[in-house]
Amino acid sequence: MSLSLTRHGPTLLRRSLVGVTTAVALTAAALLPSAASHPAEAADAADQTAPVFGVNMSLYDGNDHLATDSGTQDLFAGWGTPTVRVPLRDTYPGNGTALQDNDWLTAMRAVKNVGATPVLILRGPDGDRSDSEIKATDTHLMDLVHQVFQDSTVYLEFGNEPDNAGVNVGDYTASWNEVVPTLKAKYPGLDYRFVGPVWSRSDASAGDYIAQFAENASPEPDALSWHEYVCDTTGGWDDPGSGSDTCTTHLVNWQKHVNNIEQQIEPVLGHTLPYLVSEWNIDPNDHGDAYDDDHVDDLATWTTAAIDELRSLTPAPAGAMIYTATDHGNFGLVQGSSTLTAQGTAFEQAMTDDSGGGSGGGSGGGSGGGSGGGDGVSVGFEDGSDGGWSGYYGGADPVVTTDVAYEGTHALRFSLSSGGHSAVGTSEGLDGVEPGSTVTYHVYAAQSETTVTPFVRDANYAATMASSVTLPRGQWTTVTWTVPSVSEVGAIGLDASSGTGTVALDALTWDAS
Repeated sequence: MSLSLTRHGPTLLRRSLVGVTTAVALTAAALLPSAASHPAEAADAADQTAPVFGVNMSLYDGNDHLATDSGTQDLFAGWGTPTVRVPLRDTYPGNGTALQDNDWLTAMRAVKNVGATPVLILRGPDGDRSDSEIKATDTHLMDLVHQVFQDSTVYLEFGNEPDNAGVNVGDYTASWNEVVPTLKAKYPGLDYRFVGPVWSRSDASAGDYIAQFAENASPEPDALSWHEYVCDTTGGWDDPGSGSDTCTTHLVNWQKHVNNIEQQIEPVLGHTLPYLVSEWNIDPNDHGDAYDDDHVDDLATWTTAAIDELRSLTPAPAGAMIYTATDHGNFGLVQGSSTLTAQGTAFEQAMTDDSGGGSGGGSGGGSGGGSGGGDGVSVGFEDGSDGGWSGYYGGADPVVTTDVAYEGTHALRFSLSSGGHSAVGTSEGLDGVEPGSTVTYHVYAAQSETTVTPFVRDANYAATMASSVTLPRGQWTTVTWTVPSVSEVGAIGLDASSGTGTVALDALTWDAS
């Protein structure tokens, strides 16, 4: 039984959340007691990643449409928006009013209504707050986060743009080392991921800052983040799309930024880290000419080019959130409740394009539908049913979830057992699965050190196992295996090692031999 795998970064989420893709050679076949073995062969897997195109919530005042308007929330839910980034501000920039618990809860519940994974901005060092003040506020915010999201995946950025507040890397890292251990200890068993340093840009100096932070941060960040804007158009936007237009030509710098950071981090950590581009757009100034009515078509064209650039980044980001969804000056994908701007129209087309890439996810793209998900997906759980998959042993208790998905908005999640292995499988809908068929699973673990093993059962329920794969925490792994020679395919399934936590399964495909 040959098996290959490709890893994706934390695709959480409503859509395929993406990350580092690695072709891995498997050299050992791990067998379960009483299970027949079939040797594994190493194979390269094609790159199937595509960034997650989420959005920022402005939250400039208490009337933010994404936070408060069900029509706006329905719009973004209809796009399958995978992530929404929310600033848990102390005051509204629009009027200076202090936010209360209900304001933060309203904003977070809006993310849940959209069906997205939250990326939440906690307090961080800004030159004015002491670490004890940050810790007290963030500890309280963590309780609110848990109140809304419980055991779902949550990204937590420690502050926002410390460079713009004049916070040097030593002070930022010292604050992280003082505050974040307390926050992580608050809910240790949950998939709450702490992210820094949230720089406003990613030039050479930013790369140095980010690398020094990653080297000295304790605990190590679960992901890095920075922002990408390409030009200043406050003095005009000359010759949009031409060879002299830096707004367009500088898009290629985004890959250079990724390369620079990866090259600095890997030697000191011995590995790279997932990353988020937690803000991106053309101009960081909402009064830039790029957002004027005169450049409506130019901005739409640029947005399409920017999304293509994000799709091509290697390794791919775990998420890329455009700034912003609504209600911040001339920024915005939506005006009012549901009127799309030109940039909103271009963004929507990327979100719902079935031709591949975008937040439609993985290798298939598109928003998916029925039980099939995207193109070529035989089982995708998109109709909300389990598709005939059930628990085979170990109290797996599979359920369809929208908290995480490789493709579309749904996946099948099952529980590990602390007392032994657990497994899910199906004997239904296996037309075309026969000896020699190539079967592909996409598998996600919410915790580290979980080992999974695909298997086939013959008509007499005798199992033949593929090689075992140890899953990275918070990354989708594409596992491809070949059905061995059996008398008749009675069932296929997935076994998971003993432990606590969950495993998700999505976007299963197979080809007849």
